[in-house]
Amino acid sequence: DRVRVLAAEAGFGKTTLLADWAMRTTRMTAWYRLEPDDRDWLTFIRHIVASGRELEPGFAPDTFRLLHELESGGTNQHELTASLASEVSAFGTGSTRGLTLILDDYHVVDGFAETEPIVRALLDRTAPGFSMVVATRATPRFSLGRLRARGGVMTMEAPELCFDVDE
Repeated sequence: DRVRVLAAEAGFGKTTLLADWAMRTTRMTAWYRLEPDDRDWLTFIRHIVASGRELEPGFAPDTFRLLHELESGGTNQHELTASLASEVSAFGTGSTRGLTLILDDYHVVDGFAETEPIVRALLDRTAPGFSMVVATRATPRFSLGRLRARGGVMTMEAPELCFDVDE
């Protein structure tokens, strides 16, 4: 699956499930726990790059360079977003392990005009070596129709996250 959505209220174990999965998977996993301050597009991109650089210090070199050029007015959101999507895709495809980006607590940025184009680019402009997990308290507002039609979306909601007596 290219996108996995875990949608349930607080206390259903989304983060715990993802932490366990991240420890056990062979995939490279970049983790980004979102805060209200991350609604700013520049902060959002910087944190995605930083989470990738935790895996590989040279992650997204062109995007990293563009972030530094931003201070001198050398780039804009569209260029940075395109660069990030291209480099994330190449990084995931270039590894036999692939790359999964976990966006934890996505509900704090869901629907915001500054972050939505970045998420959209990561969904639409990346190759199969890249996947995304969105952990949120409500179904995300961005459209997954095209990916869902291709079988690229898996969703787990509160009922699937609950344990029964035997478990």
